[in-house]
Amino acid sequence: MRISQEVRNLTCPHMNKRIRSVLIHRIIPGLVLGFLLYYGSTYFEQRQELEEYNSFLETAATASEIHYLSSESFSRVLDFDVINREIFESTISDIVGGAQQGYDLLYYSEFYYLNIKEKELLEIALRSWLKGLEIFESSILILVDEPNSQKIEENIATSIAELSIGDTAYAEFLTLMAKRSQDSYIPFLYQIEYIGIEDSSARFADLLVQKARGSTGGLFLRRDISISGIQFEPRHIAETEDGFYVLESELTTLNVVVTNEGNKTEYDIILITLVTDQDASTIYEKVKKEAILEPGRSKTIQLDAIQLIPGVEYEWIIKLEEVEKEEEIDDNLYRVKGFVPLDS
Repeated sequence: MRISQEVRNLTCPHMNKRIRSVLIHRIIPGLVLGFLLYYGSTYFEQRQELEEYNSFLETAATASEIHYLSSESFSRVLDFDVINREIFESTISDIVGGAQQGYDLLYYSEFYYLNIKEKELLEIALRSWLKGLEIFESSILILVDEPNSQKIEENIATSIAELSIGDTAYAEFLTLMAKRSQDSYIPFLYQIEYIGIEDSSARFADLLVQKARGSTGGLFLRRDISISGIQFEPRHIAETEDGFYVLESELTTLNVVVTNEGNKTEYDIILITLVTDQDASTIYEKVKKEAILEPGRSKTIQLDAIQLIPGVEYEWIIKLEEVEKEEEIDDNLYRVKGFVPLDS
């Protein structure tokens, strides 16, 4: 009889009312709140992922254009027979700079919710291209300037392999993006190939090494500055048989023409000038610096005007400080003698 009474108590209207109250005031609101939080969070993540995906497309299009232009320049850089040292250095530097810019665009983008295969492939491509180009830049000039350097061929082979990895990853990236374009808008993405899918980076590197070493376009470093001429101002009156310049009885200025006959831009060129009289006494001394001089270019350095005494013989000794690894230094020294006639 006690069991029956307990059963009746459980099913009594008062108890049912309490259960309904708990459901209405506690459980159901909790379920609704959980439902709203779940779907709100899902909606927010989907919205963020969509925004990041659109941002990724813009980044990918920019990086694609950068590397397309860089790969076009890279193909010209490999033509060692026609490219000279100065153009090679400046071009490969621009290419590496562009690759760094493309890599930074993706690396520093905040894609927290975007987790797609295309992003992973583009990261691999940009990272491999940058690494390959950096190794190539640092290795190729060492190869031609220091042929006996160790492991240079291996480094070049490594750069070729990295570029090939980048080409392969990018090709797969384009394939996946082409599939996405069937359902949504995709910006224009360039076909890019630095090396191609090369089956043997070592073999390719060997061919590249042979081509670089046999180049005739001035890829090998040649550093040579010279004093290519002088001119007095006012212009000298005549020149004697023993090489003396006959000068005007006015303040005299000497203009020195300095030429970069090498194939590398030179910086901070130092010109030292000493003027002595017939008693070997120094009457003028000057050190002048030229900030920059490009290959094949000349610049005129003007010295201070000095007063010369008639009847006294003077000698100008002009010296260019040699640059590192300069091949020809005989033309770095120039001597000239002159005088003002007594009857001037």
